[in-house]
Amino acid sequence: MKLTALLLFISLATYAQVDTTFPRNQEKPNLNGYEEGSITFTKSLYGLSFDRYVDRELQAKLKRFMFSNRHIAYRGIGTFTLKLVRKNGQIYVVERERPYGLILLE
Repeated sequence: MKLTALLLFISLATYAQVDTTFPRNQEKPNLNGYEEGSITFTKSLYGLSFDRYVDRELQAKLKRFMFSNRHIAYRGIGTFTLKLVRKNGQIYVVERERPYGLILLE
């Protein structure tokens, strides 16, 4: 009984630490070959706080983008939801939908 409970706890803890920014099963197919996802976070005077687990590399890129970007839409304090696209191993922020306006996260 204890072993079963321990295995269940370990599997739940492992599942909770999965980055779901880019889901494996896309809701609608993308003909361009991009992986699409979105992320929601809060920007405050103390930094960014994410609503769920996000990979550290993506967190660093988003922090760099939000605090060094000159776009007026990303200034200020508040809650932001960004659409992200992964294309050829690079991650981009979608600025506009049609035609795609992409900003590279470095």
